[in-house]
Amino acid sequence: MNKLVKVVGNLKKSPIKKVVNKRMREFEELGKKHSNEIFKELCFCLMTANFNAEKSIKIQNEIDNKFMTLSLERLSQKLKELGHRFPNTRAKYIIEARKYKNNLKKFLNSFKN
Repeated sequence: MNKLVKVVGNLKKSPIKKVVNKRMREFEELGKKHSNEIFKELCFCLMTANFNAEKSIKIQNEIDNKFMTLSLERLSQKLKELGHRFPNTRAKYIIEARKYKNNLKKFLNSFKN
C-alpha cells in the first residue's frame, strides 16, 4: 500500500497531473449538461469498448436522441446496420443503462470536492 501511495504522490508531481486535472474539468462540465446529453456520452462509452472510437462517434451522431427511445430489437438492428461489431450486446447494455439515466448527473456531480 505504501508503494502505491508513493507512486500516486509521484504522479501528482509529474506532467500527468495536468492531464488528470483537464479530464476532471471535463467531467465537471459534463455534469452541467442535461441528463440526455450525459446519457448519450455513456452510450458512446458503452459502444467504444473493444470497438472503434471513430465508428462509435459516427454511430452516436446517427442515432443521437433515439438512444433513449428505440426498442432493444430496433436499437440492435440499427447498430448492426451502422457496422457495430457487437450490436446485440451493446443494445442490451444501452437499454439497461436507461434505468440510470436520470441519476447520471447526480453521479457525475458526486466527484466534485
